[in-house]
Amino acid sequence: MRVGERYSSADAPLAPSEGSNERTASLKVGEQASSQRSREGWQGIGRRAMRSGRRAAGESAEESFDAGWQKRMGEFQDIYDQETIERDIRYVERTERSFAPEGERRKSASKRFEELFLTGVRRGRWLGDIAQAADGEAPFRVSAEPATKFDDFTHRVDAYATLHFREPLEDEETEMTLERAHMGFDVTLNGDYGAVMDKLTRSCNDGARMPFGFSSLKYYDDDGEHGSVGMLPRYMIGVSGYDMRDAIRAATKDERTGQIRDFGLYSGRNLASRFKVLSEIRAENVLYQAMLPDELDTPELKLASAQLYAVDQELNSALAACTKELVVRKALPQHILAEIERASQGQGGQGGLLGARKIIEEFYLKQGRLNFQEERQRRERWQGYPDSGDSAHPVQDTFVQIMDCCRELTEMAYRGELNNYRAPQARNRSIKRG
Repeated sequence: MRVGERYSSADAPLAPSEGSNERTASLKVGEQASSQRSREGWQGIGRRAMRSGRRAAGESAEESFDAGWQKRMGEFQDIYDQETIERDIRYVERTERSFAPEGERRKSASKRFEELFLTGVRRGRWLGDIAQAADGEAPFRVSAEPATKFDDFTHRVDAYATLHFREPLEDEETEMTLERAHMGFDVTLNGDYGAVMDKLTRSCNDGARMPFGFSSLKYYDDDGEHGSVGMLPRYMIGVSGYDMRDAIRAATKDERTGQIRDFGLYSGRNLASRFKVLSEIRAENVLYQAMLPDELDTPELKLASAQLYAVDQELNSALAACTKELVVRKALPQHILAEIERASQGQGGQGGLLGARKIIEEFYLKQGRLNFQEERQRRERWQGYPDSGDSAHPVQDTFVQIMDCCRELTEMAYRGELNNYRAPQARNRSIKRG
């Protein structure tokens, strides 16, 4: 198995420095990079990302994700003919009519979290696009958009992001050079074990043969650049309702519109959100790497491996930087900071960020279980809160459930129990346990 071998940046020593800017990999989906991006072009990407973030500040969840979705699809007439677009719109309308009232209410709550996630990516830098080097520039820039309803219903992609790398990343194993990477996100508040396992393991590739964990986008728009994305890794992102409420309360809002203006890049609440999002992506990336076939004998498999490698390199470095900020800014309980200090001293002062990251991750997992239990008991006392899970796999904090399911599936992959799922497949699949 090939998983986890390339994680190296997390071994850096803990120190309040700005971090390094070493580059080891690259990604432009579907084509080779021919030259390094100019500084002017690079700064232009940053300006477009800033405009994208400003748009989010003045939009409600309904405006960002729902209102005008037909118009957004209609703007793709430079890519698809009118008949194709109208057929896709009719598919969306038929699908929406099939929702039960209870499903509509749940979907409304999910849309609020999807807006929060997209705003967190744009304004809270939840993907870690923050300067880590002395020159003050981030190693990559992020542009993020909500997916169309067609891609939501067909490919299970609620939002997507494009990582524009400051320098091309070269993957030695596949010999691919990449300038950017696409990432799809399935955003959820659902902490039910069965629902999480289904989302992690069901293929949503519209009949195309793709590796485990990958999907596609028919309607891709990156600041007016229209097209489709034939293959992109799809990550499940989740937090529980109380985490969402805390994040909203801690954010700075516009007094007139109530829209979020600022998460506070280095506030304790925002650092925790960034750490959890990056940890979920890392755990899923490890799983997807484990599920790749041993032989990368097709262009599609090589591209998939290069995409996962690029996400590894950039977002694992971002997770290491977030870990450092949590420690240096003392945004953790004192006993956790003391545990990190003891672990560092126990390794001769060379403990590094890897040990700190593991300690912080376990702290958030334990905290999530406790918070969920308290919330559940409160609901049972005042409203009643039926547990839809079984005794072996109960409903749980969403972050906890995603992390636990990824660990379980990765261990199954190491043991060879998922070999039948490792080859690219076109059919819907959902791994069942128990």
